[in-house]
Amino acid sequence: MKKNIFLITLFFCLLPLRAIDYLNWMQSLEDNLLLKRLSIPGAHDAATSSCSSSGLTGSAHTQTYTIAQQLEHGVRMFDLRPAWTGKEMMIYHGIVSTNVKFTDVLTTLCNFLDAHPQEFIFVIMRHEDDSESSSQKTEWPNQMGKCLTQFKTYIIDFSPSLTVKDMRGKLLLMSRDTYESGPFGGYLNGGADNSVYDRRLSGPSGASMIMSTQDMYDVAAEGQLAKKVSAIKSMLARSIKDKENRLFLNHASGYSKKGSIFGISYSTFEGVQECARTCNKAFIDYMQGKSGPMGFVLMDFAGDNEYQGQELIDLIIYNCLETSSVVQDAIGEVKNERMKSEKSQEEVYDLSGRKLNSSFFTLHSSHVKKGLYIIEGQKKVFQ
Repeated sequence: MKKNIFLITLFFCLLPLRAIDYLNWMQSLEDNLLLKRLSIPGAHDAATSSCSSSGLTGSAHTQTYTIAQQLEHGVRMFDLRPAWTGKEMMIYHGIVSTNVKFTDVLTTLCNFLDAHPQEFIFVIMRHEDDSESSSQKTEWPNQMGKCLTQFKTYIIDFSPSLTVKDMRGKLLLMSRDTYESGPFGGYLNGGADNSVYDRRLSGPSGASMIMSTQDMYDVAAEGQLAKKVSAIKSMLARSIKDKENRLFLNHASGYSKKGSIFGISYSTFEGVQECARTCNKAFIDYMQGKSGPMGFVLMDFAGDNEYQGQELIDLIIYNCLETSSVVQDAIGEVKNERMKSEKSQEEVYDLSGRKLNSSFFTLHSSHVKKGLYIIEGQKKVFQ
């Protein structure tokens, strides 16, 4: 009997908090929830699932699943790095082509929004020019402007006051580089390399907001991976307090090992794996027993539980839903108090049948003449 009770208890302990509908998880978010209070799971170098994980460029392979599959796993932020080949925009990771067209990815994202109009998507973009010629670098701003114009009906302009309701069915594009006719969405200005820093996200109107960013990606030196884990936790501590009027972007991605050939060092796939396992776990461990807005989290191997990639996505989604639930409860309390207040206001008339403002009658009784009044259908003397 005791064994059966133990097994039943263990079964219920292992049940998830609630099943996640990964295709539609945003539909239950409170419409009034502000952008800065969201927790969003994202994929770093999102289009690299087709890249080889072997050889000198193995570290370009940072994702197991395609963009479409990542959407099915609940990912809603995508790190995309387009380069101009002279013919089209292709997504790269450094010098490595993913063989994925930028327009194909945007089409996939927009089709998803058409099929799931309560969802919304974030894209963080940078010009990956390592493989480009000087002329291609020069052409990139013009070509990118033309490219994005095709999708402008889906792209929402950034504003610090954006809410979930504003963003439903839309894509918020945040570009690190300027381009012609832009910005569509917003520009990310400022920042630093391989560190923790602040930059500013500005929309077409000029309205802007600070985005605090942790992007310590090269952690191959001794002790650097531990420093990155500490930085991850420090940023989480700030974001979940929900006290600062800013956005947070926290990277789980990076590489912790390098190889060398002819005296030239390069990041390795094994280093990407080790960093993902360590940092994805760090997010999960730190958030045990905690809740609050986590901001944007960019991870490697999103949705792949060999690296706790799906577990981390689930954690982020649960936190977003929890924050939304708190907002819904607060709005509900305000509505209830308003209804109580309205209900508590008595109907007051003078003997001429003229209706008086009951709240004025109560709060400013010193200005009301003495006499008989009809209050809630009964005659009462006011002295």
